[in-house]
Amino acid sequence: MLLDEDILASDYIGTQDTVQDEALARICTRAQSLVEAYLHRTLEAQQYIDEVHDGCGQSWFYLAHKPLIVVTELTINEISIDITTLKLYPESGKVDVDFNISTGKRNIVITYWAGYVGDVVPPAIAGLYHPELPKVIEEAMYQVAHRLWLKSGLSGQAREGLASRGGEGGTTAFLPNLLDPEMIEALQAYREIRL
Repeated sequence: MLLDEDILASDYIGTQDTVQDEALARICTRAQSLVEAYLHRTLEAQQYIDEVHDGCGQSWFYLAHKPLIVVTELTINEISIDITTLKLYPESGKVDVDFNISTGKRNIVITYWAGYVGDVVPPAIAGLYHPELPKVIEEAMYQVAHRLWLKSGLSGQAREGLASRGGEGGTTAFLPNLLDPEMIEALQAYREIRL
């Protein structure tokens, strides 16, 4: 999880009470998943195994997930590539092999780690470069978590629902109800386009 329940409790809710830790953990998880759904991307670091790409005659290709942490295995046309020779561009997820990859369907197979690291670093990537979660995304997740806490009934306030604007439904339709327009606008830079 990318959010810290203690920070949510002390900085956003204003409590040091640990009685609700389990509920706060669930709220943090829900806030992260709502922001991820809105951005159309997974934020937390994880391994992606055997992701397949088509060669297009270029020396580079883009991964499906970013930011890139490390490539652990790459084969092109069923030939293993020395990963120490790769040029990696973490923020864009670009991998450059420094030679033209033959055109082909599903002829690139790659295993890699991508995403942001929270409090617990997976052992497989301990000691490696970890991209820092952009502050705007972190702040958005904390704001969503705070609003979820207020609407949950745990705050002592009357429990509220999470109605979407215009009755659109879906997991992200009500995110604008949880964040101010400026925050929604700032998040647009990190939103992936779904075709």
